Amino acid sequence: MKRLWLLLLLLCLLLPAGSMAEGVLDLSGQSFESVEAIAQAIDAAEPAASVNLGSMELTWAQRKELMAQYPQVHFIWTVNIFGVSVSSEDKDIDLDGVKKLGKISELCEALDCLPKAENVYMWKHGLQRNDKITLHERFPDIFFGWDIRLNESHRLRTDATSFSTLGKQPLLSKQHMVNITFCPNLKALDVGHCLIQDISFLEDCAKLKVLILADAGIKDLSPLACQTEVEYLELFLNDIKDISPLANMTKLRDVNLAFNEITDLSPLYNLPNLERVWLMQNEGLKQEEVDRLQLHQPDCEIVTYSWGATGNRMKKERGQLIQFPGTSWRDHPHYDTIYYIFNGGEYIDWDDPIPENWQKKK
Repeated sequence: MKRLWLLLLLLCLLLPAGSMAEGVLDLSGQSFESVEAIAQAIDAAEPAASVNLGSMELTWAQRKELMAQYPQVHFIWTVNIFGVSVSSEDKDIDLDGVKKLGKISELCEALDCLPKAENVYMWKHGLQRNDKITLHERFPDIFFGWDIRLNESHRLRTDATSFSTLGKQPLLSKQHMVNITFCPNLKALDVGHCLIQDISFLEDCAKLKVLILADAGIKDLSPLACQTEVEYLELFLNDIKDISPLANMTKLRDVNLAFNEITDLSPLYNLPNLERVWLMQNEGLKQEEVDRLQLHQPDCEIVTYSWGATGNRMKKERGQLIQFPGTSWRDHPHYDTIYYIFNGGEYIDWDDPIPENWQKKK
């Protein structure tokens, strides 16, 4: 046994630098005059899945040159980002300890050389809007942790699963909406009663399940064509005529389209999960079209007469309007969940129980 241990020790001592171990060519600790010299060392060794260069001093351009020359190789190296040492093996990069960030272009150079990076945390640092857009567009597969101040009343963390203005003044406007695209985990969004008009930002929000865009000055719904996960949708009090993009929302269950200019309901005919459609005050909408929708959706609650866009259902009887208490848009189990989602600050599914401690607070 002693001879075996001595033999292993001897082998370790004789193992040359640049040797192979489990598919890794270790060149760390060595000195090379140029990228060409590193390439010669790689070519001279057996093919390797990874090449370890350790903390070798290389420029960003040199690192990129190696990565381009050997696209099948993963380079293991340590780089410096604003004073923080980061390995190319790291998935998480925490820059919160940095007193002051340098140029965003330098961060981009570093991330180009860190293909395993998944999360970059910069919660404490306020970035310029253009810098955020640059990082978001250049590295779409990386999550950037930012705490965004939208205005004096509203903040948005990029790890949020739900966001609502909750009616707090001042409300948001369309220039704030680009910040929504920085939140890849967002599943519930309420920007109702905000004059946003343009909803093209939703094309980058693929996970939304709850979407409230009521009274937002909206005419064009085409960006909603990509929202295939939405289950609950409020679009009342807008200027909408064409609802054809809703035909793709095969998971849609609740939709409020009151107070618009809709005349054609055919995009809703074949939605397999539709449970509620509210349509009051679409002046050009004929009863024949409502009947056709009911024929296609026999189990769906279709409402064309209520007290306002969300109030109790009504009927006329002997010249008087009669309300049916407890029949409003919000008198529904889904709304209890939505109330929690936006006031509790986290998304939950319809079938998830609302936390008991929240019910006490409520």
